[in-house]
Amino acid sequence: MTTYLTVSGAYGRDYKSAKAAQQDWNEGKDFRVRSLFHRDGTYINKEDADKAGYEVNIRYKNDTMICKANGAPHKMRRLPRVS
Repeated sequence: MTTYLTVSGAYGRDYKSAKAAQQDWNEGKDFRVRSLFHRDGTYINKEDADKAGYEVNIRYKNDTMICKANGAPHKMRRLPRVS
């Protein structure tokens, strides 16, 4: 069974593009888990996710966009704004 995680840049980092987010992920930088039910608020990097077998999505552009972390071709989609 595949476990999916959504993460965003840690320590105040935000990304303007999917390419920049994926580059930092592949360099092993820390990201913060944003999933509601699994490890929310903890930090994770590519090495940790690979060991655990997680499928990771990265939020970027002020949390309005999402992309795949694994560097595969991504399909950008705009997330709805929550009031």
